[in-house]
Amino acid sequence: MLLCFSFDACSSLFQCPFFAIAHFECPGCGLQRSLILLLEGKPGESIAMYWATIPMLTMFVYCFLYLIYRYRNGLRNLIFFFSLNCLLIFCNYLFKITNYL
Repeated sequence: MLLCFSFDACSSLFQCPFFAIAHFECPGCGLQRSLILLLEGKPGESIAMYWATIPMLTMFVYCFLYLIYRYRNGLRNLIFFFSLNCLLIFCNYLFKITNYL
């Protein structure tokens, strides 16, 4: 079985159910393509596609490490990461809405 991380070779991306029903992008649209671009080694294009991809991955890694090592201010840092990701997702969504309408 061949793994592929290219848009041309992979046509098996999950379709957004919100977009399929409402024909309008949701706040999460672009995350899957952004992850694929990051796996292909194109971080600049990944950030341009979806701003919160790298901070979100950083938050998940930090959360995993916090569960193992129980850092002193880990919970406060996780709340900061979560707030930052929510802000980036919201700003990215507003940017998409205002530029594509």
